[in-house]
Amino acid sequence: MFFAKAQYETVKLPYVCCMSNEDMYACTINLEAKGYVCGEMRYFFSSFIVDESNMRDIVTALKNAENKQADVILKIKKGNLKDFKFDLKSIAKELGDERFEKLELCGWGINSKPLCELDSQYKKIC
Repeated sequence: MFFAKAQYETVKLPYVCCMSNEDMYACTINLEAKGYVCGEMRYFFSSFIVDESNMRDIVTALKNAENKQADVILKIKKGNLKDFKFDLKSIAKELGDERFEKLELCGWGINSKPLCELDSQYKKIC
């Protein structure tokens, strides 16, 4: 089978918000979910652009969230993890704030270690 079709799986994973000093000025937030996928611990990192007028409210909502869980949609092809995306609707619903649905993705990656370990400029804020 040369052209296997990708499968999509949605999993609920805990997430944290990590930020560097520059993120507040650049109006970006970084969410990182973690979980065992395809037999390995994976860290799913995404950066989002936030409207400047909403930045403080978004960060405050993330800090005050009681249940930091999000749906993460995994793309798996031939048993290998290929891609992912945060389901922003699940975060918006969990936090009761539809502004989270309007966040614009500006970067992402799948890591074997948490972002705070890979780059010391990032600190976990919630």
